[in-house]
Amino acid sequence: MTDTEQRIGASLPGVRWIADVGCHWSNDINLKLISTFYGSFSPLGLASLNSMAVAFVAYLRTGIGWFLWLIALDAFTLALRYVVIRRPEWPSDGLFIGGLAWTLILAVTTALVVKSGDQTMIVVTLAWNFAACAGIVGRNFAAPRYALFQVMLIILGYFISFGMDNLSVIPLLVIQCILFGFVSKGIIAQHRGTMIRALKGEARERDQASRDPLTGLLNRRGLQAAFEARRKARDEPLVLFYLDLDEFKQINDQHGHLLGDQLLCAVARRLEGILGPSRAICRLGGDEFLILAGNAGPQSIRALGQDILAAIAMPHRLDDAHEFRIGASAGAAWMRNGPDALQVGMAEADKALYRAKAKGKGVCVLSLAPTEAAQTTSVSPRTA
Repeated sequence: MTDTEQRIGASLPGVRWIADVGCHWSNDINLKLISTFYGSFSPLGLASLNSMAVAFVAYLRTGIGWFLWLIALDAFTLALRYVVIRRPEWPSDGLFIGGLAWTLILAVTTALVVKSGDQTMIVVTLAWNFAACAGIVGRNFAAPRYALFQVMLIILGYFISFGMDNLSVIPLLVIQCILFGFVSKGIIAQHRGTMIRALKGEARERDQASRDPLTGLLNRRGLQAAFEARRKARDEPLVLFYLDLDEFKQINDQHGHLLGDQLLCAVARRLEGILGPSRAICRLGGDEFLILAGNAGPQSIRALGQDILAAIAMPHRLDDAHEFRIGASAGAAWMRNGPDALQVGMAEADKALYRAKAKGKGVCVLSLAPTEAAQTTSVSPRTA
């Protein structure tokens, strides 16, 4: 489990609402968006150090003691966010509250600088504020509300303080504030959309790399990934079935590859229907399939093998003019531990499949352990 997956979300309802990444496509994309908040700490540290430096220079130039308090608060919020980022078992409220507090510190710093009338510091502070807004949009766009709240807090610090001394321009400042909010929201949405499209494209590429292009079942790489994930998620014995369709070559040669491909897809859908999402189904190539399932014991394996063969033996109607009956032979092997467990399991299941074919069509041979005699179960390929 990754560090991001282990993280505890915000516990306070208001913080959860502000920090919501708002992604409902997949858990993988959701985790990638959340991970943007827990990346390098350096940008947060450099931003806080810069804001403290601005406040300290403002204190030296104006003598206003409030700047020292703001520096202390800035250091505290930085420490809070550092601890939350380094402690995945802690709720993430502190990270987002600390971020909002930091932008509020910037807003108060700006207001004090504007009220001081120091023109040089006003220019420096405003330049830093705009740079901070750009950094916030670039880093926190994954949570649109959070990023927008931060940006608007910074901008309001200047607009309110300047408007209090220049009442005649308040209508203009209100219009500018609204426009700035809409522009910021649009930029945040653009950044977020670009990242989500990239993540979805990456997910599609990963899925295509692990899927058989004809049937949509897992390919060998996908089965390997499913096996590793299953082995890490829970410590349970597994069994691997190696299936080979009987008489498929004759159907393919007689009726053509197009109908042959359709029949393979029909078999794939039949297997998915009977096995469900809890078992991994792979098309190895040609008319060969692999099935990775939980091993509840020899009796359960025999029953599952019989169900698989019976399901394949039922008629496959491809269209109004074509209906085919086809059987299958299968070998099954107990999956063992080790670095090459899947390859070893495939080799043992393949040997069991050869023994099944030697016994006739519609036979499943279960090779459960080296010390056990192979067991067989058969289903006539002609039974419906």
